[in-house]
Amino acid sequence: MNTRDQRPNWRRELSELVQRLGALVDSLETTYPTFAGVVHEQHTRCGKPNCVCVREGRLHATWCVSYLQAGRRCHRTIPPETLESLRALAGRYRALRQQRAAMNQIVDRLRDVFDRLERSLRVPPSRALPRRRRPRPSRDGRE
Repeated sequence: MNTRDQRPNWRRELSELVQRLGALVDSLETTYPTFAGVVHEQHTRCGKPNCVCVREGRLHATWCVSYLQAGRRCHRTIPPETLESLRALAGRYRALRQQRAAMNQIVDRLRDVFDRLERSLRVPPSRALPRRRRPRPSRDGRE
């Protein structure tokens, strides 16, 4: 298929991608706070000689958060009363990152289609510029 024949398809695809991008931006939940971290359960051995974790091998379960602060990974134990709120904050952050990934895919596709359309509309300099004519030498040999 000729690139000239594909131009309407590319324009249509650009329009659809812009609509998808607009819908994605409208769906962003940017008004809610998020927490850029992971909430997880950690099982540890306390080390007391008479504890059940040493005698029977049943480990102590604690809830922790893992997050980056100043480029370093930090871990903190969290109290049970804050567990659900931190889970919700971390879940919203994951959803926001997924929306960002979807937006990046749309933008990459937009750029690709637009570049193809632009290349198809480009004319070479030989067609865009007027031809330069060399001055004819005069018949008597003078310029």
